[in-house]
Amino acid sequence: GGVDLDEIERLRGMADALPVALPADLPLVINPRGFRPGSVRNDTFFQAIPLVLERLPEVHFVCPGMAGQPEALKWVERFHLQERVSLLPFLTQAQLWGLFQRAAVTVSVSQHDGTPNTLLEAMACGCFPVAGDIESIREWITPGVNGLLVQPAQAQELAEALLIALQNADLRERAAAANALLVAQRASAPLVRQAALDYYQCVLAGPQADPQPL
Repeated sequence: GGVDLDEIERLRGMADALPVALPADLPLVINPRGFRPGSVRNDTFFQAIPLVLERLPEVHFVCPGMAGQPEALKWVERFHLQERVSLLPFLTQAQLWGLFQRAAVTVSVSQHDGTPNTLLEAMACGCFPVAGDIESIREWITPGVNGLLVQPAQAQELAEALLIALQNADLRERAAAANALLVAQRASAPLVRQAALDYYQCVLAGPQADPQPL
């Protein structure tokens, strides 16, 4: 259905308090994907965290949808990340958007995927995207322009991308402007819904019609 940019703006600053207090005035990296076995490489994500913290120990990582998850708890314990990672329960839409607006970087490391709603929502909120280098994501992210892409199984590569993003405020600022325009032009809810309606109307009109791809 596209990204509801009007609703994102309407709810700006109105989200309920998060269930866990996050450190104030620290750079945040958010992983909003939760656990999707076989698709999202959270093993790569957690292995990259200590590599980032070696050079930027003040960074805090936020993981909605991972509270109480045995796999997440295992990684946090293995790398002693209790003070640097917040495992949150599933959040309301307003809470998630509020986190995107607050965080510096969003991480979506998939080895196969469609176009995640959370990726587009983060981009619309000004959060810099670091994602797996797969075909569906290359349609949205030009590396070094409006985000960074990494090999999904390479923790060192992910860590380097996160460090580049966290240490380059100008890159994040330019990307935020580019992504706001990109989402508005290609993924806003009214545009996507109208395109879907036009497509199905062409299909219903019969074989003489020529429906255009979405």
